[in-house]
Amino acid sequence: MADEKEKSGQEATKKKRSKKPCVLCVDDEPYILEGMQLNLRRNYRVSIANGGKEALKLIDRSTEPFAIIISDMRMPQMDGATFLALSQKTSPNSTRILLTGHADLQAAIKAVNEGGIFAYLSKPCPANELLATVEQAFEQYQLVSAERETIEE
Repeated sequence: MADEKEKSGQEATKKKRSKKPCVLCVDDEPYILEGMQLNLRRNYRVSIANGGKEALKLIDRSTEPFAIIISDMRMPQMDGATFLALSQKTSPNSTRILLTGHADLQAAIKAVNEGGIFAYLSKPCPANELLATVEQAFEQYQLVSAERETIEE
């Protein structure tokens, strides 16, 4: 009997975990990825990628959709605006957040116009600001997903 209770408790915990929204964090700086993962892992399932190409592969291979995609702007090989625009084609419901250490107005405009950005955050981003923005982004994701489901019915 105790084994059954323990087993059902473990199953409930697994179900709770699988209900966590998936977040993809993309940055070429490992310590930034580690910081985001530490701040978000309590409420979200966090995947990380070291650049746009790796992130696009993760999106393609993922069995669950990413509710939120957070990307750095300045990365080698593919900038954040380009990555977010490409991710919009393969993951249209995802809410996108751009993170940058540089206040580059033209880059921000490009990202908003081409990548469908929900929010723009500056580095270093305080943990409470990151968490609040990700929570708002998840609410936006839920609205967009519900709207698409309604349209498809």
